Amino acid sequence: MPIDDLLKNEIEHFKHVATIDAKFNSLNLIIELERRSKYEVLLYTHLKLWLKYYILSVTRKKFSYDEIIFEKVCSKISYLTKKKEQLQIVKFFIRILSQYQLTSELEQFKGYKKQLELEALIEEKKYFTFCLKRSLYSFTSLMVTLMISIVIFSSFFYILQEYFGCLSIELSKYTDTTFLNYIWNMVAYIFNIGEKLQLDSWHELLFMSFLKIYFYLLITYFIVKEITQKVEKI
Repeated sequence: MPIDDLLKNEIEHFKHVATIDAKFNSLNLIIELERRSKYEVLLYTHLKLWLKYYILSVTRKKFSYDEIIFEKVCSKISYLTKKKEQLQIVKFFIRILSQYQLTSELEQFKGYKKQLELEALIEEKKYFTFCLKRSLYSFTSLMVTLMISIVIFSSFFYILQEYFGCLSIELSKYTDTTFLNYIWNMVAYIFNIGEKLQLDSWHELLFMSFLKIYFYLLITYFIVKEITQKVEKI
């Protein structure tokens, strides 16, 4: 019998079976047939049903929640060819996990969701948004972003003052190397360490205020938030 006919018969069979396990097994077969036949019109819908019945099947068994297998779910979700669809279905599964208060599984799939968000942006060629999200992806990437930001803004500071003369801010001397001294002054300014920089004009105030706001948001909102979340998991 052709796969398409088998698929139609199994979809009809699913409608008439009564038990949770029977429906879950039927959905397993339906999804496999859809994948082999390349008939993906209802695959998204059937995967959502599969996730729902997977949770129901697992939670009603004797050993309950420890049977939810991350790799098994990810394998099924990967049947969808578009990352955006995979992302939407993971969000749906996260909502189900929240309803059943499955904390450990919830954290796993939140991490998977963040990964799919990046992959979906690449798929959609939204490279700027990808770079922005990637820089805020984890504590490590946030620290790298902080260090790179310090170097970049120190470079602007150095160029504007040394080459264009747009700024005339008196710096503290931390090292004999001019550019490195700008970096150390930037670090001191961000973290309010050492002597305060003397600003003599509105454009100096505007430039340094922008730096302060940028680093304040990066450190207090993103980095501190990430540290807090990690501490709460301990």
